[in-house]
Amino acid sequence: MITGAQRHVWIKAPAEMIVPRLPMLTETANRGVQIILIVFGEDESALRADPRFTVFLHEGRGAHRGASDVVFTMTVDSESFIIASYTADASASFANNPSLVYVVETMITHEVYLAEMYSKIGPTLDSLFGEHLSALREKYRPADMGLRLAKKQTE
Repeated sequence: MITGAQRHVWIKAPAEMIVPRLPMLTETANRGVQIILIVFGEDESALRADPRFTVFLHEGRGAHRGASDVVFTMTVDSESFIIASYTADASASFANNPSLVYVVETMITHEVYLAEMYSKIGPTLDSLFGEHLSALREKYRPADMGLRLAKKQTE
């Protein structure tokens, strides 16, 4: 998927899942393809080595939430996506259905918006909604969201 991209590759994943793909991403960026990375974790320095990559720490900090340390999400050219979970019983879903691709790309776009907002007004967001949006998570996020997947990681 990465090497066939013509317009963009957007990835949301832990840094350690993206690093092995750097040679393919660099080759793709060499052809003028936009690379946007939403990164979980605090050491994204290897990903910032290529100035053509746009790198955002998840919610401005790279904070892991729920099953975020086992999930890899990628969209390519608004035409296809893959979401993979790296657990003891690894699984993945691929689709090129335009409606599904739209939903996944919208999710990644909203991650970019959040990262941009955190870079400009992070302390204000924290004061309004709690650190790492904790008040919103408590209000809207199901208590068990991601737990089944996170549990599979430890099995």
